[in-house]
Amino acid sequence: MKKRVITNKEFIDKFVECLKERKDFRLENCIVEGDVDILDIYKKIKKKIKDKKRLEELIEERSGLLSKIIIDVDVYISNVKFNGEFRMHNYIIDFEIEIIAEFRKLADFGEVTFNKETYFRRVTFNEEAYFGGATFNGEVNFGGATFERTDFRKATFNEETNFWGATFKGKVNFEGVTFNGETNFIETTFNGKTDFREATFEKEAVFLNSTFNIARFYNSTFKSRADFTNISFNLLSFEYCIFEDLALFKKKEDKEDEENKECLAIFFNTQFLNKHTKIENFPLSKTSFLKTDVREVMILCNIKKEEILSHKLLKLKENTEGIYKFAYEILISDLDYKSVLAEYRNLRISIENNRTYIEASDLYKMEMELIKEFSKNDFERFAIWFYGFLSDYGESIKKPIIFMFGLIITTPLILTLSHYLNSFINAQISNKIPEFLLMYIKYLKDVLGAKFYIGNGKSSLLETIIFCLYSIFMMITTANLYIALRRKLSRK
Repeated sequence: MKKRVITNKEFIDKFVECLKERKDFRLENCIVEGDVDILDIYKKIKKKIKDKKRLEELIEERSGLLSKIIIDVDVYISNVKFNGEFRMHNYIIDFEIEIIAEFRKLADFGEVTFNKETYFRRVTFNEEAYFGGATFNGEVNFGGATFERTDFRKATFNEETNFWGATFKGKVNFEGVTFNGETNFIETTFNGKTDFREATFEKEAVFLNSTFNIARFYNSTFKSRADFTNISFNLLSFEYCIFEDLALFKKKEDKEDEENKECLAIFFNTQFLNKHTKIENFPLSKTSFLKTDVREVMILCNIKKEEILSHKLLKLKENTEGIYKFAYEILISDLDYKSVLAEYRNLRISIENNRTYIEASDLYKMEMELIKEFSKNDFERFAIWFYGFLSDYGESIKKPIIFMFGLIITTPLILTLSHYLNSFINAQISNKIPEFLLMYIKYLKDVLGAKFYIGNGKSSLLETIIFCLYSIFMMITTANLYIALRRKLSRK
């Protein structure tokens, strides 16, 4: 069906008439030729509306420099093509006058095509702003705009898009949106839940100095540079995302922000294809890299001596509350012992590659704690515990040396005490144990002595056992010392 064509003058006349009569504005299935400019709407309102009270309702004059056009009717524009510029903001340089639109009710631009530049700079949307399925073929400027509830579902931005300084107060939906030009979300504030599900960024995407409450990027693709530097957030999640080019992430350092927000970050099943990707200042105790390969990613994060986020959620499971529960629900399908263990190992490799060995050491300790925690074998749990007690899982040189000196000092003391007890013990045995058992014990002493090269064949059984234990512990301690020294030297 062929669309009817109207002029920009006809559009403005109808728009102003609806404002005058307080009627909803509806326009469907047509083409608008020429520029639609808020300045022309302003002039038309001044000329056409004689009712002083209504005029004051529609135009707010501020200090003579700023005029706001109050659009207090619902606006339904669907399947319309604007072939000229579409301006809801204008600044007249010669007179230093700024004119801005404010939508007090619904603003519905569903399936609209804007073929040239589109300006909604500093515009306020007090109710829902709907741009679902809209196509922007020229540059788009929403810089400094304020949104209550926003839906850009499946919209397409073919040129540079600017949301610099915009504020989204409520829920934001960018599901299935395609950004074919450079995208600018610098200093943008997202106060509600933000959904970038299956969004595609063909060119550079910049979220510098932005603030998020809860933001989810699910199955989103960043084909060019992505910049999330100096951002703050309550929960930021990247699930099944692909970063094909350089990606930069840095959490803003703000004590007040950390006190008021949980600052949880999730990189779940996400791919970083550029080896120069950098993730900075994301505390690992509040960050999950579950099933995300970060071995070649530069991670410069604070590592407190506590579990990584995935480990915490694995322990808490259904007992999580608040924002942690939201994070748990994101990871629940793949959150298990093996995936968390793999995450520890990937993180450790990444941090060792960056030569931040102290942090890598702390991660290895937590990795061993995880193995101990989920081991079903009592002996294995004891062995891991003893490994940690003896040398911090091979990460401490100091502890094995102290243990060695302890063995050297205490073993002679124990042998001295055993010498005084030996005659008493032998007397008790000779009265109660048959002669063949005594002979067996004698041979057992000789075998133990020969096997471990301990004693001279004349030592008592108790002394031989003590020597054996001493030798075993000394070998274990020496092995731990060797492991610790080897790790320290290999990291130089």
